Amino acid sequence: MLNKIVKILLLAAVFLITIPAFATHNRAGEIVYKHISGYKYKLIINTYCYTLTDADRDELELDCGDGTPKEVLKRISKTFLDDGSNFNDDTKEFHTLICKNVYVGEHTFSGAGAYTLYMEDPNRNEGVDNIPNSVNVVFAIKTTLLISPLAGNNSSPVLLNAPIDKAGLNKVFVHNPGAFDPDGDSLSYKIARCLTQDGVEIVGYSLPPVTDSIFVDPYSGDFVWDRPSKKGSFNVAMVIEEWRNGVKIGEVLRDIQVDVEDTDNHTPIIDPIANHCVIADSTLEFTVTAHDPDAPDLVELTASGGVFEMKINPAKFIVTANWSKTPVGHFYWHTHQSHVRRLPYEVLFRAVDDDIKVPLTAYRKNKITVIAPEPKIISAQPSNNSIKLTWTRGRNTNATGFKIYRRSRPDDFKSDVCETGVPAEWEYELIKVVSNPNDTIFTDNNNGILLPQGFCYCYRVTATFVDGAESKVSKPACVVLSRGTIALTQATVVSTSENDGEIHLEWMTPSGIDFDEVKPPYAYLIYPAHGIYDGIYTNPIQIDEIKDTTYTQSHIDTYSKGSIYKICFTNQDPETGRWVDHGTASMASSVFIKLECSNRAIKITHEADVPWQNDTFIIYRRDPGKADFDSIGYSTDGTYFDQNLTNDVEYFYKMKTIGYYSEEGLPTHIENWSQIASGIPLDTIPPCVKLNLISDCDNAVNKLQWYPDTVCGLDISKYQIYYSETIDGELQMLAETEPTVLEYEHHPTIGMAGCYVVTATDFAGNTGTPEQRTCIDNCEYYRLPNVFTPNGDGLNDVFHPYPYQFVDHIDMTITNRWGKVVYKTNDPDINWDGNDQQSGTKLPDGVYFYRCTVYEYRLTGLEDRELEGFITIITDKTEKK
Repeated sequence: MLNKIVKILLLAAVFLITIPAFATHNRAGEIVYKHISGYKYKLIINTYCYTLTDADRDELELDCGDGTPKEVLKRISKTFLDDGSNFNDDTKEFHTLICKNVYVGEHTFSGAGAYTLYMEDPNRNEGVDNIPNSVNVVFAIKTTLLISPLAGNNSSPVLLNAPIDKAGLNKVFVHNPGAFDPDGDSLSYKIARCLTQDGVEIVGYSLPPVTDSIFVDPYSGDFVWDRPSKKGSFNVAMVIEEWRNGVKIGEVLRDIQVDVEDTDNHTPIIDPIANHCVIADSTLEFTVTAHDPDAPDLVELTASGGVFEMKINPAKFIVTANWSKTPVGHFYWHTHQSHVRRLPYEVLFRAVDDDIKVPLTAYRKNKITVIAPEPKIISAQPSNNSIKLTWTRGRNTNATGFKIYRRSRPDDFKSDVCETGVPAEWEYELIKVVSNPNDTIFTDNNNGILLPQGFCYCYRVTATFVDGAESKVSKPACVVLSRGTIALTQATVVSTSENDGEIHLEWMTPSGIDFDEVKPPYAYLIYPAHGIYDGIYTNPIQIDEIKDTTYTQSHIDTYSKGSIYKICFTNQDPETGRWVDHGTASMASSVFIKLECSNRAIKITHEADVPWQNDTFIIYRRDPGKADFDSIGYSTDGTYFDQNLTNDVEYFYKMKTIGYYSEEGLPTHIENWSQIASGIPLDTIPPCVKLNLISDCDNAVNKLQWYPDTVCGLDISKYQIYYSETIDGELQMLAETEPTVLEYEHHPTIGMAGCYVVTATDFAGNTGTPEQRTCIDNCEYYRLPNVFTPNGDGLNDVFHPYPYQFVDHIDMTITNRWGKVVYKTNDPDINWDGNDQQSGTKLPDGVYFYRCTVYEYRLTGLEDRELEGFITIITDKTEKK
C-alpha cells in the first residue's frame, strides 16, 4: 500500500506538469451551515473537483436567499483524495484527480424565514454521461435554511462521507452520505435531479442507466444502484431533509458523482453488527470485522459518524492490521450525559479494497442509542386525600424536566435494557409534566378532585430532555392512602322521583378512634348536597346510635340530579356541649345516568364520585309495554350504546355499578343503583349522499352522479347541489332537485377545476351540512406541438399551442442545443416565428429545447404546471414533400 501512495503522489506531480489544463472542474458538492447565535450562521461550501485544471477557486460566492449581496466564502482547505482511481492502462499506474475544497463564511439574516442558500460555479467536469455536454454546464447546489422561533435554533446535517465513489459494471452499488445531525433531528432522504445555472434542472439530464432499479432509501440514506448497465461517469443528486417534531425544518441537496468501470473485482464484506444502547456515563465497546471475497485483495476498514465529532468524550475506532485480508476494528466510547438524545446515533463503517483498477467500497450502518439513567424516588408521603412525592434527578444533569406516572395498584414490572419511558401495557397514567429540572417535589391531589381513599397508589418518574428524550423509568414507590375515619360503602338510589325519591346510604363503623379518649355521647353527621359536582352541602342529619350504619334519605329529587353525601363521626364535649369531629370525613355520591338520544339509538353515560373503584357497569332496560327491567349489556368505562331501537318510542333505563376497595379489611364487592331515566330515539341524523364526479373535457362539462347512503336512511325529500371554484372557496348553491333526480351537469365559466357537495333533506327536516367536498382538477388543455415550418409558405409558419382554455399566462423559454436563449414569452399563444428574438435573424433548422410554466386556474386558485420538451424547426421545403 505504501508503494501505491508513493506512485500516486509522484504521478500527480507529473500530470500537473505534463497534462494540458481543462477549463472545468466541479464533480460534486454540497452547502451546509452551522448556527452561531441569533440570526448569525456559519456557511460552508464543500466542492469535490478535478485537480488538473486551471479553474481552481480561492473563493466562491453564495447567494443567501434574502436579497442581500452575495457572501464571498474563502477557501480554508484543499485536500487531495486518494480514491484509488484513474488507473492508466498504458503505464499501469495511477494518479489522483480529486480534491476537496472547503469554503467558509458568515452571514447574519434579518429575521425569521425560509432561505435558499445557492451557489453556482462554471462548470462541471467533462465527460459526464448523463449530463449532455457537461463541460459547458454550470455546476449548482442549494440548501434550505429555516429560521423559526417555533422550531428553535438549527444547524444543518454534516455529511461525513465524500460524494465521489466507484461502481462496478453490472454489480449492485451502494453509497451512503454518512449524514450526522448535530441537533439530533430526524433525517430522511430522497433522490433528486442535478441542477445548473439559476438553480434549474439540467436540460436533457437523466438518471444513470440501470439493469434493475435506482433509488435512495428514505430511512437509511443508502443510494442503491442495481445494477449499472453502462461504463462512464454519472451524477445524481440526493436531498437530505431535516425533521423536528414532525415538521420539516431544512434540507441539503448534495450532488454526487459515481464512476462505473468494468471489473472482475467484488465488493468487500463487513460482517453484521448488532445495534446498541448504552446508559450515559458508561462505556460501549464492540468489534467490527471485514473481509474481501477476492483472496488477493486487502481491505481498509474505517468509521465515520457524529460520535467521533463530540466535544466531550468522542468515540474512538482503532483498527488492527488495516490493509489486510481481515482487518479488525475496535469501537470504544465512554459516553457522557451530554450525549443523551431521543434518536440513535449512526456510525457508518466503510470497507474499501485495494483492487488496482477499480477499488470497491462496502458500507454498514450501526445505530447507538444513549439512554439517560433513571431518577430515584426518595419518598411518597400520604395524607388524607393526597400524596407528596419527592425524588432526585440522579446523574441526569442535562435534564430539562420530569414526567410523573401513577397507577392505582402495585406492580413489579422491570423495563428492558434499551427501554425508556413507561410502556403502555404497564397501565400507568401520566399525571404531571414538570418543566423545571430543579423541581423535584410534587403533591398529587388528583388535579384538585382529591385521591379516593383505600387504594394503593404507585408512582414512577422519568427525566425528560430538550429534544423529547425520556430516561429510563424509576423504580416504583407505592403507598396506601388510608381511608377516612368512616368508610362509605353504598349510596344507591331506591326510587326515582322529582319530589319523592329515596337514596340509601351504608357505611362502616369508625376506625382509628381511641374510644378511651373519645367519650360518648356519639353521633354521625350526614351532610347531603343535591348535585354531584355542583351541589351545596345543607344542614347535617344527625344519627345518635354508633352501631346504626345505614340511612335512607327520603322525599328528595332523584330524577334531575344525583346527590353527594359527606359523613363525619362526632362526640359531644362534656364541658362545652359542642359536637366535635374526629378523624376525616368520607364522601360518596349516588349514580346518576344521562341519556343521549339519536336515530334508533340511545347513549347511556353516568356520573359518580365515590371513594371506591367502580369497574363494571351493567345496563338494564324496560321496553314499552313491559313491567320489568332486563339486563341488556355492560361496559367497563361507564358508557354504553343501545342500538337498533324503534324511533318515537319511550325506553326506560337504569344502571348497576359494581366496585371495590383495595385496602385490606374493606369490601371488595360494592353494588349501587342509579335512578331510572327514559329516552325516546329520534331521527336527528340527516341523510348521507355519496357523490361521483366526472369531467368531460371535450365538452367543458362536469357531470355529477350521486346516490343515498343507506346507513343514514332513505327517506329523502330533496337534494341540494353546491359548487366552489377552489378547494377552500365559499360554496354556492347551484340547484335543488327532486328525490328521483340523481345526476346534474355543470358548465363552469372559469375552469373545469372545482369542488362539489351534494346534500339531502329527509321528511323529518334533517338536512346534511355541505362539508365533505368532492373535487376535480382542471383538464390539462395546454399542449404544444413538437415541430413547425417557418418557411413563409403560409402553412405552419408560427409556433403556437393546440387550442386551449382556462390559462391565465405562461412563462416560456426556448434555447438552442448549447443552452443559449433564443425566445421568451408570457403570451399563452406563443406566436414564435422561428427567429432569434434578440437579433431577429432566422434560426437554422434543428432541435430546440423549451421549458414552459403554464399558469392555469385550478383547485387552489391560479397554479403553475411545468412543461418541457423539444421543438424541431424545418424550413427546407423539400423535406415537407
